[in-house]
Amino acid sequence: MSCKINYMALKQQLALEAYMLEDSQLFAMWIYGDSQLYPDKSFNIKDLFLGWSYGVGNYDFLKKTLKDTGVEFRYVGLFAEADKDVKLPILREELKSVPDKEARRIIRASEKINLDAVHSDEFDLVARFRPNAYGHIYLYPELSEDDAARIKNKLDKYILSFMNGELLVRGKNCLRFEKQKAEMIRIVRQGQMIERFGENFVLEHGGGHVPEGFFFVHTLYALQKMGYLKVMSLAKGSALSDGCSAAVIVDRTFIEEVEGSFRSENPKTVFRGFDEKKFVLNFADQEIQLSKGRKETDAVLLMKTLVKEPDRDWFDDEILDDWKYEKDETSKLKIYQAARKINQLVRDATSVTDFLDHNTRKFRINGKYLKV
Repeated sequence: MSCKINYMALKQQLALEAYMLEDSQLFAMWIYGDSQLYPDKSFNIKDLFLGWSYGVGNYDFLKKTLKDTGVEFRYVGLFAEADKDVKLPILREELKSVPDKEARRIIRASEKINLDAVHSDEFDLVARFRPNAYGHIYLYPELSEDDAARIKNKLDKYILSFMNGELLVRGKNCLRFEKQKAEMIRIVRQGQMIERFGENFVLEHGGGHVPEGFFFVHTLYALQKMGYLKVMSLAKGSALSDGCSAAVIVDRTFIEEVEGSFRSENPKTVFRGFDEKKFVLNFADQEIQLSKGRKETDAVLLMKTLVKEPDRDWFDDEILDDWKYEKDETSKLKIYQAARKINQLVRDATSVTDFLDHNTRKFRINGKYLKV
């Protein structure tokens, strides 16, 4: 029995679907629409697209996408160095086949752009006869609040389709979103970003092996949409890679997923409790003595406090309240030294260096070692 395909119905169905963008294209739309990520009034088109490839394709993509979004693509200028490659103004003898009225418009536009930024429609007239101008342009977004909201709404809807696996691929596979998220968690864990830098750090991507189907920029946007992190800045990497870097502040929800990933791979490296009578910490199948004899040291006091609510941060003032100590700098230093002592004892017994996650004011048992 043969199966006939209704090509007209299939074409109509595909028209309703959205296609995957390249990471570079999403990067460009995200930066163009969010002045917090790129606060300058203008920027080089080379900084707007990842990697070394830029030109008419990127320019046309940006202009068409903005038009589809209901946002006018306004002003375009040429850098001063463009004079070496882009000979302006355009002369009438170069436009022999062009009617007089249109030729005058082209010449006028070429004279204007040689002095200042022009509307994108005027740039298009010039670029027909100076295609090398695409590599020398800078852009002036000048977005209103409504324009910025339109771009954000379009990207939000697009990224939801990405997260739900509703986008059609073209020439490149795309991992399911849970796999995308898992790869981002792997990057964070591999770099020990949270252990080394806390909640605010720079994620860098590119220049090395990238798993097939992983979209770094897409996943960043999606995690921000979920409230897992906040992207504070976004910048392209070297000209020889498609990489970029992002300064982020991660939410506790994302940290818990990172910790959960560690626990699933290291089921024995877990905190099982603290014996307050024997002063013994049970961790990673080891019994670690925090104090010899019956002396209740600061390390013992700190563990007694932290285990009361092990899944939250304790601030120094709270700890001193629990100890019934004065809230002075000497007492606060005792907490810090006690935390370092505990981590030293744990490291000697297990090689784990970050059992307690702390700075000079905030202390907790590292969540990745807690039983769920």
